[in-house]
Amino acid sequence: MNVSTIANNTVYFSHSSKNLSDVAWIDHPTFKGIQIKHLLTSAETGNTFSSHLIKVAPQCGLESHCHEEQKELHEIIDGSGECVLTGKTICYEPGVMTVINEGEPHQVMAGTQGLILLAKFFPPLV
Repeated sequence: MNVSTIANNTVYFSHSSKNLSDVAWIDHPTFKGIQIKHLLTSAETGNTFSSHLIKVAPQCGLESHCHEEQKELHEIIDGSGECVLTGKTICYEPGVMTVINEGEPHQVMAGTQGLILLAKFFPPLV
């Protein structure tokens, strides 16, 4: 699966649908070289989870941070890089998944080709 397959597809709900090509990529408010596409928000999931595509430019990253209230799941879609999770380095490449518990510090750095991951938050981030 590549980023276009996800970013330009459709999300189906029991009584409606959402065309993801209509959802804009936005620059991360804090980290340079990071773009986010909010695929599913709390309003669409009954406040149970949120799902986001994260595009990390080559050699850029999300500095160490944590989410005190959310469990986070990373699913690597394209590119390569690494995640440092509570001091352990994890190689990020397509197919890798990482579970990040509430309050666990983590950082993500893209390699020379950039990195695209699907991040899901429980409860939702937005």
